[in-house]
Amino acid sequence: MGCFRGFWHVFDAHCRFSFICSITLEVGDVFMGVFHRAFPLLERD
Repeated sequence: MGCFRGFWHVFDAHCRFSFICSITLEVGDVFMGVFHRAFPLLERD
């Protein structure tokens, strides 16, 4: 039982981490879109 609980804890932590990462990426994507729209001059390489 202890082994299963250990696995579940790691799995749960991974899910939470992935959830936080996906939220961060989503927000970052939106922020970059707004940023590029606000500063179109920076898009010129």
